[in-house]
Amino acid sequence: MKHLLPGLAALALLASPAVAADPLAGTWRTQPGKDGGFGHVEIVPCGAACAAR
Repeated sequence: MKHLLPGLAALALLASPAVAADPLAGTWRTQPGKDGGFGHVEIVPCGAACAAR
């Protein structure tokens, strides 16, 4: 019984959405390649998901 409250508290924290999460949409820079160059990827909303262009 003494493990019930911490278990419920952990479940409540894991089940809640990330309210302060960074937005995914935007222009992102890739990791540098072997030559030191990098690319840009644009992430845009696509219905309920996201897509890259």
